[in-house]
Amino acid sequence: MASAEGLEVQEPHRRIRLRWVDMTDIGAGPAQNGYRTPGSTGRRVQALTAAPTARSTAVHGPTQVELSPQIPALQKANIDQEAREQRPHVDLGAYAPDFPAGRLGEWFRAQRPDLLG
Repeated sequence: MASAEGLEVQEPHRRIRLRWVDMTDIGAGPAQNGYRTPGSTGRRVQALTAAPTARSTAVHGPTQVELSPQIPALQKANIDQEAREQRPHVDLGAYAPDFPAGRLGEWFRAQRPDLLG
């Protein structure tokens, strides 16, 4: 969701906020390669982790992350690991693959046209 304050992503167990003034750049996001599940032998998980990695488009900047108290331990561990390995970002490609041409692009043109090049 975009607003006059910035971007907010609501997931089942976390909320990510990135204010317009804190955004530093738009670029390649982290590779998306499935879920990490230690000791898992499920075929679906194996297929996801074996698939070629795909880069997404992300907007970078210091994010505010709130975790739900009911978050499963494995999911929290994955989020903690991502926080250590990646620059803070919001994955635009996951929510609006064609964001420059859509409604999200309108927000960027109004709030942060400098990031669109």
